[in-house]
Amino acid sequence: PVSQPIIINAAGYPVYNGQIAKFVTVQGHSMAVYSGGSSSVQQFYFPNVLKYDPDQFKQLLSTDDGAALVGTTSGLTVQEEINDLHSNVGIINDKLNTKSYAYRNANLLASANNLLRAGGELKIVCQGDSVTIGHDTTSSDVISPPNNNPYTVAPIQYPSRLQERLLTLTNSNVTVINHGFSGDTAKLSYERWPDNPNCNVAHLMLGINDSQGVGGATLGEYVEYIEKIIKRFIDWGCGVVLHTTTPINYGQNDGGSLFAQYARSIANQYACPVFESEGVIQYCKYNSVYSDGTHFNKSGYAKYGDAVASFVLAGCWVRPVRNIASYSSIQPGRASEGIGWFGKLTSLSPDYNLSYVWNGQVGKIYPGGVQSFSFFLDADAADVFFTGIITGCKISLSDP
Repeated sequence: PVSQPIIINAAGYPVYNGQIAKFVTVQGHSMAVYSGGSSSVQQFYFPNVLKYDPDQFKQLLSTDDGAALVGTTSGLTVQEEINDLHSNVGIINDKLNTKSYAYRNANLLASANNLLRAGGELKIVCQGDSVTIGHDTTSSDVISPPNNNPYTVAPIQYPSRLQERLLTLTNSNVTVINHGFSGDTAKLSYERWPDNPNCNVAHLMLGINDSQGVGGATLGEYVEYIEKIIKRFIDWGCGVVLHTTTPINYGQNDGGSLFAQYARSIANQYACPVFESEGVIQYCKYNSVYSDGTHFNKSGYAKYGDAVASFVLAGCWVRPVRNIASYSSIQPGRASEGIGWFGKLTSLSPDYNLSYVWNGQVGKIYPGGVQSFSFFLDADAADVFFTGIITGCKISLSDP
């Protein structure tokens, strides 16, 4: 930069320190040329130059903001196009990431289902709030709370009932861990259980306390932390099943159902099977299954645990629930038609000359053994027929 005004010599050439020089204006500057001497007057004036010379333009393009100086046919600058591209890539990455979790979750649940059918060792964790821990403060048979829970609990909790049913009806050594805690929201539950339980499947039920604003919870917070819990379990190698919330006050002013609607949406994104909780107790007298306006008594928790067991045994870790509402048939040894068959201490053998594909098996139930068929009924009543000759065993029907 040269201080102005610029002086010309007697011959009319611009000079700098007495030497003829070439002067160039740059963007943002004007240039005045004077005659010099005591009576110096302005000879020329070049106004503010608005365009770049090549060297200056090259320098500006090389800066961090250079892409913002170049336009495109869309009307945006190159920088704006790059920013949009980065944004779109981020969205695509998020979608691919979610699909990756969904794929992994489906595989984890399939592996767990195969373990159960093959009689392998299996661990399940049930994580949730007071309904999971078995909260009961009014019944006469309550017991001391586990896990430092602040309230007493019923002598039967749904996770313990689930374990008992799976041990009874399958050849698997099943352990069910109860990670419930009274008052927990999705955020509180996420923070309470930070360690990997090393389980095959997680059954997750939260939302009642979130819907009531416990600890300042909001729908946005619930959304954030339910996703965090799902992703963390999958990263731990544990498949995830989502439960809708159980009804409060028999469905009156039940904000939890609003959060359950989102649970169904996120379950679809992450390939989580959904256990519908409301249908479990819809035909029960209120005081036969509830201890207060929100929580079950031991009968209610047992009934809920039986229903979850039927969900698992019917194969619903890997297939949608099929509510039986019309004629269906199933043969011992099969697990199709949405009806789950399990045999413990049993043997089956077809007579290839006399048996049909769908019936005609010869089987034996050894002492202490059991054959079971688990399904969900979508009807007020049903006729159940056993076709064949059955001797030396007891037949029972159970309505969870």
